[in-house]
Amino acid sequence: MKTIWLFVIVALILVPITVTNSSALQEVAGKIKVDIKPGETKTFQWGLISDSDTTTTLGLSAEGKGAQFLFLPKSVTLDPHQFVYVQVNATIPNNYPGNVTLTPAMDATEFGQTGGATVINIQVKKFVTLVIATNENPQFRIEQANTTQQETQAQPSEVQKNIPLAQQPNSTQKGLTITAPPSNAQSNPAQKPSGPFGIRCLIATAAFGSELSPQVQFLRDFRDNHILQTESGSSFMTVFNSWYYSFSPYVADYERQQPWLQQIVRTSIYPLLGILTISEKGFSAVQGDYGALIAGTIASSMIGAVYFWPFALSVKQVRVKRFNYRMAIIITLVIFAAVLGSIFSVNKYALMATTSLFVLTLVSIFSILMAKTLVKVKNYFVKKQL
Repeated sequence: MKTIWLFVIVALILVPITVTNSSALQEVAGKIKVDIKPGETKTFQWGLISDSDTTTTLGLSAEGKGAQFLFLPKSVTLDPHQFVYVQVNATIPNNYPGNVTLTPAMDATEFGQTGGATVINIQVKKFVTLVIATNENPQFRIEQANTTQQETQAQPSEVQKNIPLAQQPNSTQKGLTITAPPSNAQSNPAQKPSGPFGIRCLIATAAFGSELSPQVQFLRDFRDNHILQTESGSSFMTVFNSWYYSFSPYVADYERQQPWLQQIVRTSIYPLLGILTISEKGFSAVQGDYGALIAGTIASSMIGAVYFWPFALSVKQVRVKRFNYRMAIIITLVIFAAVLGSIFSVNKYALMATTSLFVLTLVSIFSILMAKTLVKVKNYFVKKQL
């Protein structure tokens, strides 16, 4: 049983949770919703990724109704291919009436180099849902039905090019801003963002050559329309993204230059598509966090059995020692209960820890079970030949 914990500990070491005050040009998909009361300050993170080969400086700003309640750094400098989080504070004044939902937008802009005929700025946008409770002080309270502020302008469903009317003072240069669609925008399914500046499945996109390929679209749809629609799924993806985007830009860049590697990755992704198809049915059976928990259980178990058994097989203890089924069940049930407790308490940090540990435990257990099964099959045929 020590072997199971060894796999879990090693995996945890490989999945660090990093939160830093930086930004980039590809944003992490998922909704940002903040429930807040007048007089409160709450902090959340905006995940962004650098897809540049050079160090870049981004300007950060907020716009729209409710933007005055958001406080974020004015700018941030990023190293090449860096994945980071920008820390944002939402502060509601004591005298604000409340009882309203606002959706301001945050912008991250890479300003183009000056000196040419045209200045090209690249921008990504993220909408934030601020659910502001009614002010508890009757002096500032306005009794009214809860209203939701709607965006007056259509949210972009594809990369748009906007030429500002106002020119820079004392300059003859034209301004050109390329705006990427926000990952949490409500858009037509036929107009899903596929531009190079939105969040991408980098390794899969490099393998299949386009974000428009059915395989990449399926992976993206499963992530955005199922897992990220729940608190538990979003919490797990926060941890997963910290790990995945720490290396995937480098792997994707190398992969695009190596056709043989693209073929290997394509072949290895097909079993994952089947696993997620089964997991999707589990999610559909029970909606919400419990559906995500069922889908995560199915996916983690099958991924461990299909992809990670070679690592388990390489450990001598796995091959020769007897598997303690009772201990494995106890460990799984304890962590499962911890996940349920985190869902009930709606504790984001507890969900990040428990969901990650649950996934790693299932991957470890089922990779060991598959390895031991293969050893038994091998021994059976060896004995049969003797």
